[in-house]
Amino acid sequence: MDDALKHLTAIKRLLTEHPGGLTILDIAAHLKVNRNSVAKYLEVMRISGHLDVRTVGPAKLYQLSHRLPASALLEQSSDAFLVVDERRVVQANDEAASLLGIARDKLPGMPIRKLDFLDVSYGRKRSYDLVHKNRRLHVTVYPTTFDDGGKGATLVIEDVTEQRRVERRLRLLEKAVEASSNGISIVDMRAKDQPLIYVNPAFLRMTGYTPKEALGRNCRFLQADDRDQKEIATIKKALEQGRECTVELRNYTKQGKLFWNELHLAPVKDEAGNVTHFVGVQTDISHKKR
Repeated sequence: MDDALKHLTAIKRLLTEHPGGLTILDIAAHLKVNRNSVAKYLEVMRISGHLDVRTVGPAKLYQLSHRLPASALLEQSSDAFLVVDERRVVQANDEAASLLGIARDKLPGMPIRKLDFLDVSYGRKRSYDLVHKNRRLHVTVYPTTFDDGGKGATLVIEDVTEQRRVERRLRLLEKAVEASSNGISIVDMRAKDQPLIYVNPAFLRMTGYTPKEALGRNCRFLQADDRDQKEIATIKKALEQGRECTVELRNYTKQGKLFWNELHLAPVKDEAGNVTHFVGVQTDISHKKR
């Protein structure tokens, strides 16, 4: 057994015998090792999760951690974990084996070079996406220090295939909304006074307002002082009942110019069926009213 491993084992045994904790000087005196070396060993143990440190007055007390060991955390986690040193796989859980398409009993001891689709960065945290066996995976690499001071990495791997597909659809939808010739707005029904939280470029062109001037306000500002419109009651009832409606309203631009707005409102519900937002589609039909 080399000196480092021997000292790490001795420190663990010593702290087991003193559950209240010991200072660096205490440990150095017991083991007859200089305190700089003890400090180095303690830091390795702290980083690897074996130690907790607490301050009592001017002193720092080191004691064995009561947290679950890394192996137990790996087994209990629903995420895929892969622990590697600088040459091989040290440990993996069932989720990692499943995502990588490799039998779990084949992973421990497997040379890193056989997992060349993974980019293992030692010494720094980083994240990246990759495609493996038609699945898009998101990998986060965490620098890891082993008990003997050796360097390694812990990889957390997530299958984000469906998430990325949804994100692509949302980007496409966002582009379509931005390019629409109709005004489109979104109102937050959970917030006080049901403010606008989104308006597209067509809405801004139609009304003459800037995003800063429109967002955060109830859309009644578009009616100016022209509030004696029976359609307003129709809108209020639809909002209260959480249902769609279509009305024709007299609205006014920022410059005070009247325009006729065909407004269609549709509710957006959460998983529990509660209305959280309303989407409005505005069409300028002034030419039909002349």
